[in-house]
Amino acid sequence: MIRTVAIVLVVVAALLLIALTYSSVGGPEKADVEELPVAWPPAEELLTRWCSSGSRSASVEAALISCDGECYALLRYWVFFPADVEIRKEIPVKITEGSEVILEKNVTFFKRLMDMYVHTPVLLLRVPEGAAVSVANESVEIPGCSEHRLVPPQVIYTKGIFASWKQPVEGLKYVQLMDGVYALNWTGTAKLSCGTLSISLRELGKNELAIVSVKRGGCDVVVGGRRAHLGG
Repeated sequence: MIRTVAIVLVVVAALLLIALTYSSVGGPEKADVEELPVAWPPAEELLTRWCSSGSRSASVEAALISCDGECYALLRYWVFFPADVEIRKEIPVKITEGSEVILEKNVTFFKRLMDMYVHTPVLLLRVPEGAAVSVANESVEIPGCSEHRLVPPQVIYTKGIFASWKQPVEGLKYVQLMDGVYALNWTGTAKLSCGTLSISLRELGKNELAIVSVKRGGCDVVVGGRRAHLGG
């Protein structure tokens, strides 16, 4: 009898774990949203990546990183509000696939005294291809809104400061942001090598870094003849 009860309890616990996995979005984890301590990339980095929805007073902007089964993109939302006040609250980001809400997550929405805008940080998204991302009353489809489908590897340069880095070889530092997406910093010039494809990486300025998406199976970063593997 005791053994039977124990087996039942184990089965119930397993079912509860499965239920918790599904309960947050109504299904398995198909999407993710993370706040990044980086600046929005400069316009020259976004020529084939940028799209938006909104007006001159409020807009959601997306910058496609890459798509390969699932898509990665940067996103920000802002509202023009020139009042001399500080604001800090949370607003929801909702991701839908067809009619199904697959993720809803609150992100920071803030304004400092001298700012002209209330805005989110730069957000990193992982979404299924064709999913829609909504903030307030604005929505963009990834990657459809940009009219480009960029496959990894991809590199976007921006500025930012992370609290901690991993240093696999001298002259190279990285932070894994999501599976297959990294923030990289290196000294001098470098090269991203993904099988038969190589991308030359330029020398970085102060506080500059690169957001890099790698191919399935990973890519190597070569700095000063030293090689480090990212992904797997």
